[in-house]
Amino acid sequence: MQAKSTTNYPTYDLLVNSMSAGASLGKEFRHSLSHKLFIRYGIELSFSYDHNYYKSLANEHEDFKYSPGINLLGGILYSISDNLVLGFYCYPISNIKPERIYQMELNLMSQVLHMD
Repeated sequence: MQAKSTTNYPTYDLLVNSMSAGASLGKEFRHSLSHKLFIRYGIELSFSYDHNYYKSLANEHEDFKYSPGINLLGGILYSISDNLVLGFYCYPISNIKPERIYQMELNLMSQVLHMD
């Protein structure tokens, strides 16, 4: 008689779908420090939307994230010539962004399979 040994490992199948979109609208101001050096600053309103969907053998999960925001930005511009400008830009200096996350657990059944 011959002994046969079989080891079964769990299979992990994972499906991930993600989608993101965003838009922003703002106003920029420039203040001259010299003929070639400018300070640049402004404010921006933004909105972004994220949708994520995860599905595995054990469960499904879906979440939606809505993120409106107000961004303060600033920087320095140096004019090398009439057609060429070198800029250092901090974006954002400050970001006020409350996030709302809506989650749905579509199936909370999780199983652990033990096979000998």
